Amino acid sequence: MRGILTGVEHDMKSKVVESDDAQLIIENESIAVSQVLDCIVDRLRMFINNKDFKNEAFEEGVDLMRKDFNAITKRALLIPDSAAIKNQLCFATYFFLNMEDSVNVLRMYRTYTTEIHMVSWIIYIHLSLLRLFNLHGIPDLTTPDASYLEILKRLRRLLVFWGSVFSELQDVLPLIAAVFEDKLSLAEKVLIHLEQHNSSM
Repeated sequence: MRGILTGVEHDMKSKVVESDDAQLIIENESIAVSQVLDCIVDRLRMFINNKDFKNEAFEEGVDLMRKDFNAITKRALLIPDSAAIKNQLCFATYFFLNMEDSVNVLRMYRTYTTEIHMVSWIIYIHLSLLRLFNLHGIPDLTTPDASYLEILKRLRRLLVFWGSVFSELQDVLPLIAAVFEDKLSLAEKVLIHLEQHNSSM
């Protein structure tokens, strides 16, 4: 009887140890994946400065970045019950896919000089808004250049201005108009989210 009880106790201890080991592995993997996602978002932010979107530089390295991004996405999706990782992955995915799509738009419609110039401004505003989030996709109120609210107001004015100017153009192809409206809508949604977050603070 003692041997059986000892054996049961031993099995229970083994399961606890195995459970602890598994949890440690998951925690270490979560940290590693989070760090890689941080690096990816940080790299994306580097293509946007206070003047423009470095679309050509991004396009040169997009294939390698896509490979890295796909690999880390697979790892992130294997981590169980991690809302923080999932949220971080969602933000990184949104950032990467929108930057990739923006590069494709600028390349495909570059012959429409006037219209694409305005589209490029909306793209720049949209991507600049994403820089107002931290690496994990949480609105970051610690901006060094100006107050957070002033930045939002300035970008809001720019969106209104370029939307107004574009509406004045004559003979714009429906496809180009749709692209402009799509990019404008994306930028406005991000801006509204940031404005609401700022007002709740």
